Amino acid sequence: MSKSNTLDKHPQLDSEGLVGGLVYHDGLFNDARMNVSLALTALKNGADVLNYMEVKQILKNENGKSKGVRVEDKETGEQYLVAADAVISATGPYSDLLLSMDKSATGLPEAEILNRPKMVVPSGGVHIVLPEWYCAKDMGLLDASTSDGRVMFFLPWQGKVLAGTTDVPLNKVPENPLATEVEIDDILKELQHYVKFKVRREDVLSAWCGVRPLVRDPSQIPDDEAPGSSSTQGIVRNHLVYQAPNGLMTISGGKWTTYREMAEEVSTKTIENTPELKARFGDKPCLTKHYKVIGGDNYDPSLFARLAQCYQLPEKLASHLAHNYGDRAPLIIQLFKSNPELLKPLGLPKDECKATYTDFDHPFTFAELHYSLQYEYARHPVDFLARRCRLAFLDSRKALQCVDDVVDVMASEFGWSSKVKEQKKKETVMFIQRMGVVPNADSYGTFY
Repeated sequence: MSKSNTLDKHPQLDSEGLVGGLVYHDGLFNDARMNVSLALTALKNGADVLNYMEVKQILKNENGKSKGVRVEDKETGEQYLVAADAVISATGPYSDLLLSMDKSATGLPEAEILNRPKMVVPSGGVHIVLPEWYCAKDMGLLDASTSDGRVMFFLPWQGKVLAGTTDVPLNKVPENPLATEVEIDDILKELQHYVKFKVRREDVLSAWCGVRPLVRDPSQIPDDEAPGSSSTQGIVRNHLVYQAPNGLMTISGGKWTTYREMAEEVSTKTIENTPELKARFGDKPCLTKHYKVIGGDNYDPSLFARLAQCYQLPEKLASHLAHNYGDRAPLIIQLFKSNPELLKPLGLPKDECKATYTDFDHPFTFAELHYSLQYEYARHPVDFLARRCRLAFLDSRKALQCVDDVVDVMASEFGWSSKVKEQKKKETVMFIQRMGVVPNADSYGTFY
């Protein structure tokens, strides 16, 4: 694009030094909805899905091979033994923890292994969310070579603008990585080079940090290498499938773009290397490339229009439900058809006369919350606000306004005592406040 065409498309850009732009096409999606949809699709096709179930130990047979797991229900504290022909670890930053269980004769993890990982090379990537005026509505902008050598982008995402990113080495795997104030400031300062209006800290709607899935091939790591070494020897640029000495299969690295191919590769290799599975499945090909993710069977781009017509919905709400739930959207719509109170947005002021236009900025309703409890295994307020509807990632302050509503509904659904209810509320507020609302001094946080 010429300079003038670029400025027509991106009126927020500072024109000084601008020569023009290049256009390329990429994919955009809601990762929270995709993640839950994949779990539900697996369930539909015969998998068992267990939420809040933590692996405490890998079970070994008489030959010391990994043949199951001991798990703990994090809500009740009860433990269960689960036998298996094969165990696959798809645990991302926690890969070293499972590998240490495979290596151990007892199947128990090595103490402090996440503080000195060998396979995982953790680094923190911080992203921030800004109001929609920081970017064109239908086209993002990326600079692959900024003043400090990193990639800078701001992209339209879920009605807001996603900006980033940083790449900060971490010497251990954090429980809950946090965006520090220094990293947020770095992104804002870099962003100021591009736009002609003032970039303000108060414009940051949310901020978070993720651990990048960079891994090394364990077979190429010297046995005498010091734990926690930052060596890049054996580093894998895409994904890695690795079979540990006692049989644990690990899939790590990679990214959303290749998630299905990664799953097929690790499944195929596990079958090939497990006699019991080989006898059962032989050389049958993987079929998941022919599956539709749940919600997609009767989906087409006009679904939102049909929902709006059929159920007399506002266009924004119909579009939100169609794009995030596909052909399961009517399950949510039926909830507020049976009880109009469930059509109300979460987080409205209790005195609705005080409501302003911004109170209706997000289309998340009580019906959607009830749906997530009924169909999507949400067990904690953070599950809904951050991992189902994504509001905490889009606007953390708005998510804080919804905490009371969400806690009240979940307390009624699960029969929480007043003490449990207060604890869940405290945990949720603390979690969301650390997503750009209060300053974080370092990247290492606990879950709540």
